[in-house]
Amino acid sequence: MVIITLQKLIETGNKLKSEAVSQNDAKFLIWKSDVEQYIVQNYGENSTEMQKIRSVSLNEWYYVANKNAGSPIHQYLIILNSLSSNTTEKGLYTERHGMRKSIEKTYKITIKAYSLLFDCCERYFDNLAWKYPKECPDGNGCCGIDLIKFNEDMEFVIPTLFRRDGMIDKPRRLHNVFEADNIIEDEFDQYALFDLIEYISGNIRDISRKVPHSFYHHDDISYSSTNFTANRFLCDINDIFEKTGLLYKLNENFEIERVEEISIISEEIEENVTLIKEPGLKDLMQTAIKKHKSPYPEDQKDAVEKIWDALERLKTYYTTMDKKGSVSKIINDIAGGNPNYINLFDTEFNALKDIGNNYRIRHHETNKVDINDLRHYDYFFNRCLSLIALAINYLE
Repeated sequence: MVIITLQKLIETGNKLKSEAVSQNDAKFLIWKSDVEQYIVQNYGENSTEMQKIRSVSLNEWYYVANKNAGSPIHQYLIILNSLSSNTTEKGLYTERHGMRKSIEKTYKITIKAYSLLFDCCERYFDNLAWKYPKECPDGNGCCGIDLIKFNEDMEFVIPTLFRRDGMIDKPRRLHNVFEADNIIEDEFDQYALFDLIEYISGNIRDISRKVPHSFYHHDDISYSSTNFTANRFLCDINDIFEKTGLLYKLNENFEIERVEEISIISEEIEENVTLIKEPGLKDLMQTAIKKHKSPYPEDQKDAVEKIWDALERLKTYYTTMDKKGSVSKIINDIAGGNPNYINLFDTEFNALKDIGNNYRIRHHETNKVDINDLRHYDYFFNRCLSLIALAINYLE
């Protein structure tokens, strides 16, 4: 199930508004349905927010006839933006007045950040209890998560997840009181924590009922087949990523992606890639972009190899010509026949060819230049993608 987020609804609405999409257009009707679904999931069928949405829906004819009132899309956006302003933190005093030191952005998870993320995961353990139920002694069904069952399963599902005495736990940083400089830190695999976050988000179920059972001091829990709570978990995890400066996000497909502070990947580029007619080129491009977004360093390295493979595939796009002729046609089409741009793009194609031949991207002989800094991989990827993203706009 794809999660509908408020931010995504606002972005889509603004795009539809800029395109002057009518209220009869299929794109508007799909977006309107998503808006209504989001309001019901997060505020309830009979909420004030849903009443406002119904009011717009019932009076769409009025907003079309009275231009001063704005379009129906405009009216829906007013409601969505008011929700956004109510739910977005405005910041504390020192943040609002620029007195706070900015948080360092990083891909490395500290023990403190690990603890915040793990604590967030723990708060949703009851939403996993349908899968690992602890049974009520009175026969009332599930009364919470059975941590023994859960931990036994995690040994196979996420074997490198940090454990203490056989149970998944948070790593600690310990000080030796007799030696001030002697600090002992537990070692941990931060990517295993990402696995846990993705596992929880993909297995959450909504709790339909909690009945207090005073004798055993627990709640008897019933579940529905829905997972709307995953939306809240997604927001909570991303809030922690943001406030700790971690350059990651949990996306709407429950997958953690890394966030590049400077990146040329955009929705428009990804959409253009889906329109590539040649299957091999399209597949290489989609694989390269997916791996580049991955939080795992090895995937980021593989992404550069894949984008260079895509470049070589692009060069032979026109199969009725030899490679040189195909490249010449691509360059001429991009340049529109202008000699200055022909020279510019010919130089760039050759420069990328030299990088691919001289660095350990596609070839691994001992005389190739090693790439030891992940930021260099980002540079190579973005440079190659920039040329390909431009070229695919001109392919026939």
